[in-house]
Amino acid sequence: IMQTSSNQSLIYKLFTLTLLLAIAFSLRLYYINHTLIDTPIRADAKDYYSYAVNIKNHQIYSRTWPSNPHVKPDALRSPGYPFFISEFVSWPPATSMIWTISFWQALLDTLTVLMTYFLARYFLSNKLAFVTALLTAISPHLISATSYVLTETLFCFLMTASLLVLTIAINKKSSLIYFLAGTLFALASLTRPTIQYFIVPLAIGLFIARIHLPDS
Repeated sequence: IMQTSSNQSLIYKLFTLTLLLAIAFSLRLYYINHTLIDTPIRADAKDYYSYAVNIKNHQIYSRTWPSNPHVKPDALRSPGYPFFISEFVSWPPATSMIWTISFWQALLDTLTVLMTYFLARYFLSNKLAFVTALLTAISPHLISATSYVLTETLFCFLMTASLLVLTIAINKKSSLIYFLAGTLFALASLTRPTIQYFIVPLAIGLFIARIHLPDS
């Protein structure tokens, strides 16, 4: 009887998670399919796009507009996001290219919802973790960010992945998982350097966790 109850609970959790991910992805897919952004390659997006095209076509990290034959390397923007979208960009820019970038960002953001659930499970009950993930899934800002050629979606994905893997590392006391968490934090900082300000309080938190968690 206990085994049957356990199986039913697992099936219920899998069903609710599948439903949650379906809601998250469908909202993002609907948004990118029905939202028209006026001049999507402008301001910051123009820089990221130029970097990505020059990486792909010239193997040069430069924000020089791709039509300029004199491409000069620079380092004004962090390289994480341009390298991510370099697989999807084309010259000249096209609507289909923007949609492809948005589609992959929608997938990453859906995975962020899933990771939010697993991260919340370390601190909350299953129901509260589901509510937390649901609020993430229906967040208007996160949904709308997927349609822009900007760093928000990739950064949120990497930051959430970093925190989840770090939490696992603390509980498992695994050097390998700590290394993976550090790698993810590094990738997040290469996407948006502001996360570097989190390093000092993070180190203090890790020290406290190391003291208070019992040895396995």
